[in-house]
Amino acid sequence: MAGSESSPASLLQLYVDYGRYAEATNLLLEYFDSVASVVSSRIFHLMSLLAYESCLQNLFRTCITSC
Repeated sequence: MAGSESSPASLLQLYVDYGRYAEATNLLLEYFDSVASVVSSRIFHLMSLLAYESCLQNLFRTCITSC
């Protein structure tokens, strides 16, 4: 099976089937860590966009009131 990749779910299933619980636990922890970092980076990106939008709105209001 050249070129095919196994999914993390099938690897986890193999670990559990063969009683390799430490490896299964480490795989789950790595997965949770990667998901958490992706989610937190998306939240940070959204917060940055909202702050930028708020800044533009304040600038627009300032320009309208001073003109």
